[in-house]
Amino acid sequence: MATRAMTGARQRAFTAEQRLFIGLALAMAFTIVTGFSFDWLMGRSSFAGSPLPLHVHGLLFMGWVGLYLTQTLLGVGAIGPGSIALHRRL
Repeated sequence: MATRAMTGARQRAFTAEQRLFIGLALAMAFTIVTGFSFDWLMGRSSFAGSPLPLHVHGLLFMGWVGLYLTQTLLGVGAIGPGSIALHRRL
């Protein structure tokens, strides 16, 4: 059969507010990553000539973007059961 009943699995329907939070977090992360990637791919940015504080700044900020995306997904319960408790611990 092409379809079968899901036994034991619960389907999750997000509210409009949760979809908004997820969508904005994904859009922000996508925009930041692609924006800096284009600069690097087009040769306008180089890792060799940049000072160390610039590298540290980039790593810290990309880590913040990853944490923001993770916190958003945990906060709306998109990761799985118990994710809100993990969201609060982080």
